[in-house]
Amino acid sequence: MQRGGISVICFCGINESVGMNMWSKIWVFVLLFISGMISAAEITDIRFNRMNYKVQLVLDLDQPTAFQQFSLSNPPRIVLDFPKSFRRSKAGLQINQGAVISVRSGYRHNDMLRVVIDLNNVAKANIYPLRPESGRGHRLVVDVYDDAANPALTLSSLTPQEQSPFVVFEGTSLEDKFPVDFNNAPPRRPPNPNLPVQPTYPVPVKKFPKKPLFSVQPQSNVTVEREITAHGTVAKKTTIHKGTIPHRRDILICIDPGHGGKDPGAVNRALGAREKDVVLAIARRLRHILNSKTGYRVMMTRDRDIFISLPERTQLCRRAGGDLFVSIHADAVESNEPSGSSVYILSTHGASSQLAKYLANRENAVDLKWGVDVSKYDNDVQQALLNIQQEATLESSYILAQETLDALKRVGNVHKVNVERANFVVLRSPEIPSMLIETAFISNNSEARLLMSPAYQEKVAQGIADGIENYFRQHLPQHMLLEQ
Repeated sequence: MQRGGISVICFCGINESVGMNMWSKIWVFVLLFISGMISAAEITDIRFNRMNYKVQLVLDLDQPTAFQQFSLSNPPRIVLDFPKSFRRSKAGLQINQGAVISVRSGYRHNDMLRVVIDLNNVAKANIYPLRPESGRGHRLVVDVYDDAANPALTLSSLTPQEQSPFVVFEGTSLEDKFPVDFNNAPPRRPPNPNLPVQPTYPVPVKKFPKKPLFSVQPQSNVTVEREITAHGTVAKKTTIHKGTIPHRRDILICIDPGHGGKDPGAVNRALGAREKDVVLAIARRLRHILNSKTGYRVMMTRDRDIFISLPERTQLCRRAGGDLFVSIHADAVESNEPSGSSVYILSTHGASSQLAKYLANRENAVDLKWGVDVSKYDNDVQQALLNIQQEATLESSYILAQETLDALKRVGNVHKVNVERANFVVLRSPEIPSMLIETAFISNNSEARLLMSPAYQEKVAQGIADGIENYFRQHLPQHMLLEQ
């Protein structure tokens, strides 16, 4: 549709599970096309990487393009349709690894290019686009998981899926990004009531009876243990333990204990509690927890009582090649009543609440108070926001913050049940998912006592670690997705 010479076509990329029930986990990608014409996109190459638990297919594109995806059965296969697209090479790609047999392509009619991924069994697939970065252009990634590594994720039959929905916007002046909520979206198809299910019940590990255990160590990064009964029936409980992440380097977490040195942060004078001390203690405990886990490394912006300017904190993380930035603070207001923890991400369009605005202004004023030149902050931010990575980073930061907030809800009281947004200087990194955690209100005497307690510090650190780990279970850094 066209008006004023500009049309906007929005297509939905869906986290596709072949043969699986699909719930509405939907991302909306918006493409702008001048004069309503979609320029022909070219698939310049199709390649694959074999990983321990999946085959990763990468379709290299010369520009972003819309696509539709669905699955077919007899035999099982994944189908990707690209309107007004082409591929110069007619050669297929023989793979014969994991669940993937081969990849082939052809034209259905005129300018509709179809790419077919032939499978040897039902498998889970995750399909998502990647923007240009590190010398690579536009890519569409298809992760096809081995069913042996994901036994709980496969079904006994494969049926065609609906095609991806299209949403069309039109107008004379449009933004380049549109939030779209799909509230109460039903699953694509109801669960199959006829699937055979073994009766199960949870058994705590410490109460396992003394029966033989059958241990399997696949090539993937999990260990699966199944209890075997006297008659050899399959176990009543399956436990999965995290193993070594099979990549070139570990995930690097940057922990930023707020304030320090000549800047004490917020102070509860009645109890002698200083923000810079309690957040450093929590940060050290968080470092110990993460370093004890396989696949993670930690760097801290400060490990002692020193003053570091706000932009220098993010630069330390960027220079180290950090994959995540978490800044730890303690809230303070004039009243003694507010309580609970909060999690913040960067906002480029104003704060999500008056308190968020107040806290951001207070934290951002630290450098000005202690004699640091802040005249170039806004120019730096404007340049950073020109980077298209900022959009994806903010989305990742929100998911990270939500996972962490959910984990902190299990630790204690939270001040805000939703992720807050404010323009904190330390969150202005364009390419690193970042969050700021206000662990509690140090201005509240009850919470100040908790913040000074080693037991509570450990609980908060564990909650933050759980949120980080939950995030990386589903969102590995890009350098770990496509290492050559």
